[in-house]
Amino acid sequence: MSRKQETIAIIKQPETKPVVPGFHEWPVHTDCPHCDSSILTTLEYRPGTLTWIMCFFLMFIGLFLGCCFIPFCLDGCKDIAHMCPNCKNEIGRYYRI
Repeated sequence: MSRKQETIAIIKQPETKPVVPGFHEWPVHTDCPHCDSSILTTLEYRPGTLTWIMCFFLMFIGLFLGCCFIPFCLDGCKDIAHMCPNCKNEIGRYYRI
């Protein structure tokens, strides 16, 4: 009597880094790709496309004497850079437009 022997192959998947979540107007929990720490991002507001569009719009309607630069003072008009609090590198950015 012959016995049939079965071979079972075990395939191990390579370890991958977690996917960085979508960035929004609030801090997110993620792993920093630069320092490999589990962090809560810090936010830094930077002028972006919406800021410049609002500036030119205000200039177009007649607010020349410095009032057209108001969007540069409002965080609601700026893009948001998500930064690592440990290594201070930018992880991602939320664009208003």
